[in-house]
Amino acid sequence: MSICTDKNNDKDPGSLKILRHIKKADTPMHDVRDLMVKILRQYQAVDKVGRSLGVLDKQSSFSDHVSWCSLVGKIDQKKEILDEAGKSQLVETLEYLGSVSDSIGKKVIREIQQLRDKWMRKVLLIDFSVVLLLAALVALMLFWTGVKIDKQMLINVVEIRPIFYTLSTVIVVSLVYLLHQFVRKTVINNMLDKNLGSLMPGMSLSKALLLNTRGRHSVFRPVPVGWNFLQKIRLAKARSKIEKMRQQMIEVLDHYPSKKAAD
Repeated sequence: MSICTDKNNDKDPGSLKILRHIKKADTPMHDVRDLMVKILRQYQAVDKVGRSLGVLDKQSSFSDHVSWCSLVGKIDQKKEILDEAGKSQLVETLEYLGSVSDSIGKKVIREIQQLRDKWMRKVLLIDFSVVLLLAALVALMLFWTGVKIDKQMLINVVEIRPIFYTLSTVIVVSLVYLLHQFVRKTVINNMLDKNLGSLMPGMSLSKALLLNTRGRHSVFRPVPVGWNFLQKIRLAKARSKIEKMRQQMIEVLDHYPSKKAAD
């Protein structure tokens, strides 16, 4: 059964299904099969980077956005010659992988960071405005009541009812925290309702922003969530291997001359 008509493994990312299928394939075109295996392994590596950043669903793969069916069909049919359509599809699988890896390194990280910084500035501005307004209201209230507060007065008040004022402080701090979380969520929802620009097919900037604006992440985080040393190394290795596979691709395609050249 062809991988393109097998519906038994729909829960697995496409790259994993195709890789398992190709590795088991008995075909005389060993060079094509080996190159496809290498390409799919790098799709899996780039998929991990995309999932870490939040631009790719856990059950998706960047390999889902290129056509494998005809190429896999030639492997399944044990053909000995790779025709022009097969060559074109083989090139497409590698070039799309290269464009995705380049886009993540040069564009995706920058866009996530820029939008995250924009979100941070709005949240801090609203937080500051709310705190300033509350402080002004308290100051106005004290002014109209004529109450004068000094250090000794605060100490005496706390000493009289320590438990009450401790609980009051905890409640106030909790309310401030909940208000901050409400502001964070409101700002990001308003941003997601607008056009955030577009990434390559298969990537979602909205999901990446939601990941970056979760309550457990600081608004001052210097880099996007998921972009760490491990992912940087993984992406750099994938891009290096993609360049090597481009050279191997030339050798494989030269092994199967075009029909016109053969004539």
